[in-house]
Amino acid sequence: MSFAGAVGAFAHQQYLSIEKQVEQEQHQAAKFRAKHIPTDDEFLATLSDKKAFSYAFAYYSGRHFDERGVYQGKFPQDTFKSETILRYLVEHKNEPRAQFILGRMLAFERGEALMASSRQSGDQFARLYDIYQFGCHIDAKQGRTLLQRFKKLVTEQSVIIDIQQMQSNDFRDYCDILDDTEFDYRYIRDYKS
Repeated sequence: MSFAGAVGAFAHQQYLSIEKQVEQEQHQAAKFRAKHIPTDDEFLATLSDKKAFSYAFAYYSGRHFDERGVYQGKFPQDTFKSETILRYLVEHKNEPRAQFILGRMLAFERGEALMASSRQSGDQFARLYDIYQFGCHIDAKQGRTLLQRFKKLVTEQSVIIDIQQMQSNDFRDYCDILDDTEFDYRYIRDYKS
C-alpha cells in the first residue's frame, strides 16, 4: 500500500470514528431531553405529591431521585419548571412543604407570605426556620430553649438531624442559612404530606 493510500485509509477510519462518536452523543442528548415531563395542571394532577416534589427538585438541582430517595441520574435543570411544579402543589393541593420551599426560593413579600402560610399549616421546617430567626435576631439562649422544646414534637428525620447539628454548635453558626434560598434535598427526603 502506498503512503497516500495509508493516509487515506487512516483518514477514513478517523472519519468513521468521529461519526460514531457524534451519533452516540446525539443519542445521549436525545435520551437526556426525553427526561422532561409536562408541567401542565392535567399532568401534574396524575402525580403523587412525593413524585411531584422529586421532579421539582430534579429540575432545580439537575439530580433526579425517585420517591424512595434512590438516585436516578442527571436531569435537565430548569428552575422555571421547578417553580411551576411547586406552584401547582401550593395552588391546587395547598401543600405546606411546597409553600415553605417556594417561599424560601422567592423571598421578599410573596415568599414571606408563603412561609407564614406554611408555618400556620404546621410545616416542621417552616417552624424550625422561625426558631432560627428568633435565635439569630432576638435571643440565642431563648432560641436554644425553643429548639429543645420543638425537638420533642418533631417526627421528620431531616428536621431532627438539623436540630441535632444546631444543638452541637452555636446559633450564630446557623444564621447564614436564613439567607440561603436553595432548594435542598433534605426538605423533601423524609417528608410525608
